[in-house]
Amino acid sequence: MNSKSEASLLTIKGLTVRFGGLVALNDFSLTMGSGGLIGLIGPNGAGKTTVFNLVTGVYAPTAGEILLEGQKLNGLVAHNIARQGVARTFQNIRLFAGLSVFDNLMAAVAHKRSSHTLGSIFGQPSARQVEKECRARAAELLDFVGLAHLAQHEATSLPYGQQRKLEIARALMMQPRLLLLDEPAAGMNPTEKDGLRELVKKIAQLGMGVLLIEHDMKFVMNLCSEITVLDHGEIICRGSPSVVQADPKVIEAYLGAQSAHEPLQTNGNSSDTEPGSEGGEEKGTQT
Repeated sequence: MNSKSEASLLTIKGLTVRFGGLVALNDFSLTMGSGGLIGLIGPNGAGKTTVFNLVTGVYAPTAGEILLEGQKLNGLVAHNIARQGVARTFQNIRLFAGLSVFDNLMAAVAHKRSSHTLGSIFGQPSARQVEKECRARAAELLDFVGLAHLAQHEATSLPYGQQRKLEIARALMMQPRLLLLDEPAAGMNPTEKDGLRELVKKIAQLGMGVLLIEHDMKFVMNLCSEITVLDHGEIICRGSPSVVQADPKVIEAYLGAQSAHEPLQTNGNSSDTEPGSEGGEEKGTQT
């Protein structure tokens, strides 16, 4: 789905952030429609996670603005941005150890349930209804991601690929309009990646915007209709997978100047085309 053919969900204009004398991101812009699925790629330290941290309120931009369906997000604190309809996952899985799969999802809406705690104690219908709706949504999402049969298992006992799916389901508990996925395929085997690709497609088909950071070139090229490439905090290319794959600046950023006239390969051993993780996860706060 072409993100620009839909009404604007996410609009980022001239986004810049400086840390002292370091410009981590410079004049970054992006437009995404509802149901859009955009990939954000680039070498280590390109500024990809910085974009996520700006959108979710972890960092405040030096310049520029971020709009969600026309409403300005920059200036809001992280938990208020989450309540506006922005959810994210992280490079490193952040499940709650000691809690079941089901309870990890319920923890995502603790703020809704806690606001009705007194009502629940006194048996007020509204409190019981909120709890019922949250539990029904958790069950529905576990079925959606294929984990319903593991609802009562301890979350951290699941295989790695299933933990990734659980983290996505937990983000979906917030009923977001925009979902940010930070390297969701990291550590997965090919079969798990195929399942994840289909899951992300289903999420976008529900009308949710999905912005995806990923180092696995084959994964992102086969998933996203539009890709934005960052290098040293600057956009160096934007377009379809075929356009990005053949762009000399992209090839040089990933493989060096000597390879700049050869198309970027996305098949074969992923270690040949993946630069690895972003040199350690940048500061992030779960919301």
